[in-house]
Amino acid sequence: MVLSPALLAKGQAAGGVPPTQPYVNPTYATAYAPQAAPPQQYAAPVPQYTAPPQQYAAPAYAMPTPAAPAYGANPYAGQPYPAAQPAPGYGPSVYTAQADPQIEYAPGQAAVPVLPQPAPAADIVSPPINEQPRAIADGQGEYDAATAYGYPAHQHCNPTPGYVQGGCAQQPYGAYGASCSSNWGGSSPAYSGPSMTCAPPIIWEVYGGALLMFRDDENHYFYSYDSAIESNQYLDAREAYDDFLPGFEVGFRRFNACTCSGWEGLYWGLFPGDQLSAVYATDVTGNLDPILDFSQLDYNGTTADNFTNAAQIHQVQRYTEIHNAELNRVWAAPGCGTSCSPWSVTTLAGFRYFRMKDYLEFASDVNDTLFTGEADELYYSVDTENDLYGGQFGAQFQRRTAGRLSFNGGVKAGVFCNSASATSWIGGSAGTAIINNGPNAGREWLITAEKDDVAFLGELKAGLAYQLGENWRLMSDYRVIGVSGLALPTNQIYPDLRGVNDVELLKTNGSLFLHGVFVGAEYVF
Repeated sequence: MVLSPALLAKGQAAGGVPPTQPYVNPTYATAYAPQAAPPQQYAAPVPQYTAPPQQYAAPAYAMPTPAAPAYGANPYAGQPYPAAQPAPGYGPSVYTAQADPQIEYAPGQAAVPVLPQPAPAADIVSPPINEQPRAIADGQGEYDAATAYGYPAHQHCNPTPGYVQGGCAQQPYGAYGASCSSNWGGSSPAYSGPSMTCAPPIIWEVYGGALLMFRDDENHYFYSYDSAIESNQYLDAREAYDDFLPGFEVGFRRFNACTCSGWEGLYWGLFPGDQLSAVYATDVTGNLDPILDFSQLDYNGTTADNFTNAAQIHQVQRYTEIHNAELNRVWAAPGCGTSCSPWSVTTLAGFRYFRMKDYLEFASDVNDTLFTGEADELYYSVDTENDLYGGQFGAQFQRRTAGRLSFNGGVKAGVFCNSASATSWIGGSAGTAIINNGPNAGREWLITAEKDDVAFLGELKAGLAYQLGENWRLMSDYRVIGVSGLALPTNQIYPDLRGVNDVELLKTNGSLFLHGVFVGAEYVF
């Protein structure tokens, strides 16, 4: 580095320390003339830099310059060292990468100007986050429980509009407003990022209600007549049962929205109780006599007609009990829940069990009008049972409206095996009557008959449903049920009481026709 006399004078004027002796920087040729090598070599000289164009301010403080090391002979021996030069001082600054500067030392002890500094940045306070949920469109995003009609929306999944008022209404079974392809997790319009998927839920229904059915009249069968006017017949068997058969129905449905299929199970029963019909001796002009000839039987030590002819009362009692149980596999139309069509259709196939117990009894008392179980009372009873097992097929439909109301209907039919039986008995508290003539003379009148035969059962219904809210709906329907191939009590009565062989041949040519209404409620979850 070269310090010109002008710069030295300038430094002295600025308050620097003047050198005691002018210093001339020797050239390399002069400084390194041939001489003995010192015990230790100096480090290579530091390259000299020319002063940069700009002048730096005097340093705020000076750093001491260490004394020169004392080595052997050197070209500077006998020459005083220059006064210590102040080390450059710099104010705080931000480092910026740059090329090597051409440094020129400024005179020492000058006042260091204070460089302007940036104002301290104020603390950044994040505004409070008060994000409001965005409006949800087209059934996207996370849903709270749906309102109005339709089946309930499941939280954290992305239902189709069928779950929400204003979109598709509820649909039975597969058309519940959801499908495997409807992307239940979906991508919410309120959030960004990849779609979150969620398996569609299993939908359950449970329901129950009152079943109020009516039994259509069967063929006429009369037990009594007026001996004075034989054309006047009384005590029809169809009068002994009440047309009104009360009962109940309960059931469940389980549906998988991904496969558009599910299961349906139900049970209903009718329990009308005992029904009576009677005719009294005072109701006829002549004697109250039976149409059947009981004189061919013996009872309580005499012919049985002594307990039936010229009676004070003839009575018919009937008891009917019907049970029905089903388990069906149901399928919805492909793409269930992906369409806003007001129509939905499901098909079904399954197993059905139908049981009918029908009991019919004729009673006679020649001494009074009260049946107390005394020996002077004679009874003729026929107890039949029909157990139908088999498969069935069917379909159900629903037509939704713009409001909470929907129309529905269905049809089911199947061919069944009927395991039928009947037990016939004539007697009383004194024992069983005995045939007194013919090839079967001496045989007790207690006959059991069994038979397996083919039966047919069909059901048709149509009704309404009203959505109360998210999970509940009211429903009602009118239904018709027809069954053929049954063993009924009146079909087992043979006109000649000696013909027990004919009674042993079970007749399964009877039929049953029921119609009535169902009123109930359904819960979906």
